[in-house]
Amino acid sequence: MKKTLLIAICFSLFLFSCKKSEAPKNTVTFTVDGINKKYPNASASIGDYLAQGSNLSFVAYTDANNIAESISFTITANTSLTKGGVYRTDDKTGAVRITYYPSDYTLAKQNSYLTKFGGQYVSTITITSLSDTNVQGTFSGQLVLNGGNTVKTISDGKFNATIQ
Repeated sequence: MKKTLLIAICFSLFLFSCKKSEAPKNTVTFTVDGINKKYPNASASIGDYLAQGSNLSFVAYTDANNIAESISFTITANTSLTKGGVYRTDDKTGAVRITYYPSDYTLAKQNSYLTKFGGQYVSTITITSLSDTNVQGTFSGQLVLNGGNTVKTISDGKFNATIQ
């Protein structure tokens, strides 16, 4: 009886154990004002920044032939980027820029939404995994219409990209 109960408990733990939630490779997922987005074309690059820190550039889009419906972000850090590093617009870790291009974006309208510096809107990027070939993490922020006051809230962002 005890052996059967032990086997049942072990099987239940295996069956219902939590899986780490991450975006599939070369993908970004996030929510914009409550609407779920998933972009399957993501890439990243990391470089040195004035020999003092690091620079991460990331871009993801729905269609390689169209800039509309895409998101990009950049971290320009004062130190080397690290796993577990949290980078925000409202502290001294460096500069964080998130830009969201909605599906109706055009160069003529310039209707992108981006991080606004020095204000009440905060953007945060956290690196959860970093190797020579891959970067993963989370992001969120309140982005302001380029040249306007309309705000879009980005939440539950996850990224996973091969470093180019």
